Amino acid sequence: MTNFEPNRDILLVYGDNIFEGYYRLNLKNYLHSSDAATASSPVLQGTHDFWVTYGSTGSPKYSMEDMKIKLRPLRGIVEMGGVPMDATRNTKTIQQQIATLLQ
Repeated sequence: MTNFEPNRDILLVYGDNIFEGYYRLNLKNYLHSSDAATASSPVLQGTHDFWVTYGSTGSPKYSMEDMKIKLRPLRGIVEMGGVPMDATRNTKTIQQQIATLLQ
């Protein structure tokens, strides 16, 4: 089962089916499905140019561009790698990474 919690700027999406296998593809498939629209997700097909994701492990990657998507083309799903486990560093690290991406 997939769940999400909308926030002002961050959408938390989680569930066993998201992290089984290739999570960015699973996330894209879910957010482009009618299930996400029915659940009133603010992130749907055609609403954003980029998605920035954090998995449990891994190193930064960029892929999954799809310029055919309308209203806004999906220019890519960025994987920032794992989130630091130290709670004090966690928020600061994410803020610094997002600030860098926004430049």
